[in-house]
Amino acid sequence: MTLVMSFLISGLGRGVAFAQPLSSKNKAYLLNLTPPDLTKINKKKSYEFQFRMRQTEYLGEAPDPAQPDRIYSFTGQYKIQSRLGTMFPYAADIKLISAERESEKPYLSVPNFYTGYSQQGVPIEVYVGRKTEEWSALDEQWKLGVWQPMARWDYIHPESLGLTGAFVKLGKSSVRVRLFATPFFLPDQGPNFELKDGHFQSNNRWFWSPQTEIGVLSQPSNIFFDLNRPSEGEVIQHAGFGASLDLGTGRRGAWARFSYAQKPRNQLHLGIDGQLQIFKEGRTQVTIHPEVVYHDVATVEAGWKSRDLSLWGSITHDQPRDPDLPEDWVQSELKEIYIFGGLLEHSLRFIGWNRSRLRYSYMQIDEGKDFANTSLLGGTVDSSLDRFMFKKVFSTEWVQRFEFTRHFFMRSGIKYLYSIPDDAGLFSLKTEFLIGPHFILDLSADVLGASEKADEAGTGLMTRYRSNDRIAMGLTYVF
Repeated sequence: MTLVMSFLISGLGRGVAFAQPLSSKNKAYLLNLTPPDLTKINKKKSYEFQFRMRQTEYLGEAPDPAQPDRIYSFTGQYKIQSRLGTMFPYAADIKLISAERESEKPYLSVPNFYTGYSQQGVPIEVYVGRKTEEWSALDEQWKLGVWQPMARWDYIHPESLGLTGAFVKLGKSSVRVRLFATPFFLPDQGPNFELKDGHFQSNNRWFWSPQTEIGVLSQPSNIFFDLNRPSEGEVIQHAGFGASLDLGTGRRGAWARFSYAQKPRNQLHLGIDGQLQIFKEGRTQVTIHPEVVYHDVATVEAGWKSRDLSLWGSITHDQPRDPDLPEDWVQSELKEIYIFGGLLEHSLRFIGWNRSRLRYSYMQIDEGKDFANTSLLGGTVDSSLDRFMFKKVFSTEWVQRFEFTRHFFMRSGIKYLYSIPDDAGLFSLKTEFLIGPHFILDLSADVLGASEKADEAGTGLMTRYRSNDRIAMGLTYVF
């Protein structure tokens, strides 16, 4: 069974994250997803508040009649990067989203919220709080959620969230060591949902309900779910640690990274009570137990970077630990996996397009040993928020920056993603206009396409969410 429930906190993410950040001297700027380098923050306080209104129009009929075709969302986001004196940086990125007709409760997303010690010329930095770091370039490129948790309210455009704990950085030049330790665990954030009359329900069109029927003794039986919801303390109180060795400056020339962690998986594991309650009226009662499972994850990456060219390759080994659940329980998949991938990015400066870039990337997941008993319901139930969106996928994206006047910029990007096993694709388009010092207008579209092969499989991402083709328009005020 592949349903993953994130019931502690839920979050909304922004749209397509294109390859090339755009900066300007204006106060408003097109969003840059790169975490800030606090060693470069001036003594002067630096903060920003954004208020965004957005309308999203879905073009296909919703699988659930209760799910809306049109959503209005309102987002407030506060960012601050500053210092106390010269040695104590602090940062926060807090976002609150209210989505009309999509969720009765607002979504809260906090990718960064930390403070620490850092001083120019001193080869040690210490941070405490929630902080986004790049432990794996492949994990961040494909938003896999192996290393860091994800906000997955929008399944095809998830957003990275930071790990929570203590961070130590040693070294400043071509050799750097990063250490991480925590007594706390915060899982992936997902769409809001409720369990009503034994069935999962959500107005979010990226929530996929599990199957509601199973064959029992050659007769169909309706499934009614019950959720044994653990307390917040039972989920949060799980320790973990990690370390990374980075070689090379990361700005020019060759670089390499070796990362290892022993920590809880960011996706909750599901155990299903094996004693199914089967009633005469064709009703089967199933109790789901969300569990925290540890895993050992290791990544090796290497690449080369110049002004106009960047390329790298990556390998990750992810091995879960035995959750030690009762033998008669059924479990969701808990497999050892190997993740391979790489990226090539280059500018188009050689043809005179100085502000244009192309990116090609590939990712493949190979499965090993399964540590769970997935018989009965386990291998047949597909639902929202499977751990990985794709198993073997290629993408290409192009981004172009246009500068018309001092206060009028535009950035446009196109991304095409092809899922090889499903023979299905995703086309995304986004254009952002910087209008004056305070306003950003953005237009976007997502189109999912699947072939007959994907339709026959019936469980591929493009088939499952093919009715979620959409267009959207947003206006952001920055002050």
